[in-house]
Amino acid sequence: MRYLLDTNIFIYLSTDHDKLDPNVYSILSEPDTLMYISAESVRELIVAYNNKGWGNKQWKTAEDMVRSIEETHLVEILPIQKEVMQTYSRLRINQSMSHKY
Repeated sequence: MRYLLDTNIFIYLSTDHDKLDPNVYSILSEPDTLMYISAESVRELIVAYNNKGWGNKQWKTAEDMVRSIEETHLVEILPIQKEVMQTYSRLRINQSMSHKY
């Protein structure tokens, strides 16, 4: 099965998998599971590392963290394609969630 990991799921998976629901951890640990993370989630992880110090006990640099996503944790980083951004730009914001700027 293939799974697109949310940023928070990757954080728990890589640093403290005991915080994951046991069922989620079991699914992600299956030998045939393929895991993916979006480039946007990786950007969020880099910002958290650089600005908040998240992960600095585990990795020496943000670059080490990014490298370990695929090499250590076996999670493939999916690029953001132009077509995806074009589709995203056409989505309408839920009026109840919009903010006045």
